[in-house]
Amino acid sequence: MKKLIPPLKQSQRDSRWANTFLGFNTSQPYTIGNFGCLITSLANYCGKTPLEVNNTLKANNGFVSGGLLVWGKVSTIGLNETYASPRYESAVPDEALNKLRSLIDSGHPAVVEVDFYPNTTQEDMHWVLVTGYGDGETFYAVDPWTGTDIDLAVYGGIRRTVYSFRAYDKTLAFEGTIPTVDDCPAKLQQVTQERDRLNGVITGKDEQIKVLKAQIDALTNENDTLSKQNLALTTDLQAEKEHAKVTLDAELSKQRTDMLITSEGEKKALQQEIDRLKKLPTKTIKIETPLDERFKGKSTKVKLQAITTIVLA
Repeated sequence: MKKLIPPLKQSQRDSRWANTFLGFNTSQPYTIGNFGCLITSLANYCGKTPLEVNNTLKANNGFVSGGLLVWGKVSTIGLNETYASPRYESAVPDEALNKLRSLIDSGHPAVVEVDFYPNTTQEDMHWVLVTGYGDGETFYAVDPWTGTDIDLAVYGGIRRTVYSFRAYDKTLAFEGTIPTVDDCPAKLQQVTQERDRLNGVITGKDEQIKVLKAQIDALTNENDTLSKQNLALTTDLQAEKEHAKVTLDAELSKQRTDMLITSEGEKKALQQEIDRLKKLPTKTIKIETPLDERFKGKSTKVKLQAITTIVLA
């Protein structure tokens, strides 16, 4: 068995970049977490993060149609292409397997296009970094979906799953070997870059914590200010209510006083009118009827008999 050691084994679904849009995409679901398998495989090969590869390719127009890679722009991340296989629409031939083995023998991994769901008839494109081989048709890869080593058998085996592959000029050390003197600066640089990246992450988090603490302090101060304003408004409102009550009580008292004065005046005027009427002399008015004219000078008895006859008639 031969197996190369990639600088990094990262997952495209790492929370540090999973939600970043792939290439020039601007909407879901086109993020590194969902569709960034190719740039993550390239990142694992060259020792960068998927975020760094994504940003470098964007800066150099390395994507078309949102997130499709321009192969000629891979050189901008430090990888120069040395081989590109034909496309295999049926079972992968022996010469392709021999080419993969020879690439690995020379220290070159291969960026390989595989079928993510080999049990379906159509291809579901996925990319892995093939880093080694074993007995027979066993091939090993770093899968960006999980960021772990896999046997290509999980995708149906090398003959069934591979559609194409590409190789680049960067060489890697084999597992179980001692790095050469020439490898040491590169390894030191990789370790230094990773340390700096982690320090940057920690520093970034510290800065985020400071910003969040400042926001919390600002919100606390704002809450205190609002509480004081609320207390002042409550006090002012209570004072206005008390003032309004006193004013209303005074107005009602005045109205009651005015009504009492008016009522007393009216009662006094009525009483005066009654007293005036009482003082007027009493007169007796005699009203004469037609019967009085008819029986003028007659006795009362005669008048009574006449009236009785008229009524009875």
